[in-house]
Amino acid sequence: IYTRFLSPSTGGTTRAILGKRSTSNGAGYALTVSGTSIRATLDDGSPSVSASLAGNYGDSVFHDALLVANRITNQLSITTELGSASASIALIVSPSNTVTFTIFIDHWDSTAQVGTLMSYLAIWVGIALSPSDLTTIITPV
Repeated sequence: IYTRFLSPSTGGTTRAILGKRSTSNGAGYALTVSGTSIRATLDDGSPSVSASLAGNYGDSVFHDALLVANRITNQLSITTELGSASASIALIVSPSNTVTFTIFIDHWDSTAQVGTLMSYLAIWVGIALSPSDLTTIITPV
């Protein structure tokens, strides 16, 4: 999943950017930001795996994020213009659920999402992208 998003100052609150997860501890996946980090989470109910990357993502500036769950290497990775991070997903059995994929923009939890914007979202299924692909994706042509 690739997205370009903007989040205002979070004031320490976590903002959900996108996801397919019914609760904070339910099966599925999510991308969240706070003033000090961005987090990609993959969960099958138990255990939950997160790849976190430090940086100011609640600064009212657009940021690019690339999330990859690679079953061949058993890695969940997140790459932004500020760096990359990964975590093992070897213990995740199935993150599937019946929850609708949602982009959390000024709804779902309006008190936490007000002012969050998304300018682009693309999903590639079955293709494992790498950090160098983010550079290619965000390079103007």
